[in-house]
Amino acid sequence: MNQKTGVNKVEPYINVKTAVFDMQGYLEITNARLSHLASLQLQLSGKSIVDVGCGTGRLTEFLVGQGANVFGVDGREDNIQQMRIFYPHVKAEVVDLETDDLLKYGPFDIMFCYGILYHLSDPLHFIKNAEKLCSDMILIETCITDAVEPICKIVVEDGTNNSQSIHHAGSRPSPAYVIFCLKKAGFPFIYEPIEKPAHPEFHYTKQNNYESHQNGHLIREIFIASKKPLDHGRLVLVG
Repeated sequence: MNQKTGVNKVEPYINVKTAVFDMQGYLEITNARLSHLASLQLQLSGKSIVDVGCGTGRLTEFLVGQGANVFGVDGREDNIQQMRIFYPHVKAEVVDLETDDLLKYGPFDIMFCYGILYHLSDPLHFIKNAEKLCSDMILIETCITDAVEPICKIVVEDGTNNSQSIHHAGSRPSPAYVIFCLKKAGFPFIYEPIEKPAHPEFHYTKQNNYESHQNGHLIREIFIASKKPLDHGRLVLVG
C-alpha cells in the first residue's frame, strides 16, 4: 500500500479507463474525503453498507477497514471487474442507478454516496429509493450549485469517461435542493459537518450566483441524513 495515498496499486489494471480513479487529482480528493470521514468518527463497524457508484473501490477500502460489511455497486462492468481484482473479498455488482432496481439488493444500514449524486440526472428519484433501502442513514458527498433556492442544474457529462455518468447527463443540485430531497424522501434529521475536508473544492465563498465552479474548480458539500437524531459534536443540524 502507498503510505502517502493509502491506495493499493499492486494489482494491474484490466482497462486503462479504470485508471482514472488513481490519477493525481482523484487521489487528492479521495484522500481528503477519507481523512475527513475518519475524523467524524461515525459508527461504521458492524454496519451493512452499500457503496453506491463505487468505481474501482478506492473509498470502499476505507469502509471495510472500519469493520463494515460492504456491498459495492457501479454502472460500469469494467469498474466492477477492476474492483474485484483490487478487493476480491468485497461483494460487488453492476447496477445502473437510473434504470435498475437497487432495492432488490437490500436492505442495508447505511447508504454511502460519495461522488455519485452529481452524476445522476434525477437526485430526488434516487434519494427516494435510498430511503427505502437503508434503515439507519445516508452519507452524501456531492458537487453543488451555489444557490439559496432548492434548484438542480442538469449538466452534460462525458459518458466515455469511467468516472462520469453512463447516461451522459449529471446534475449540480444546490444544498437546499439536496436537503429538500432528503426531507421529501423521509429522512427526518439532516446534518452537515462543522469542519470541511482539507481540499479547496469544499472551501468556497457562498455568493448565491448559481455557479457550480469557483476559483477554477468545482464546489462540494457533504450531508449526513439519519432516521434518528445524532448527538454528534462534529455535525450541525441543517434540516
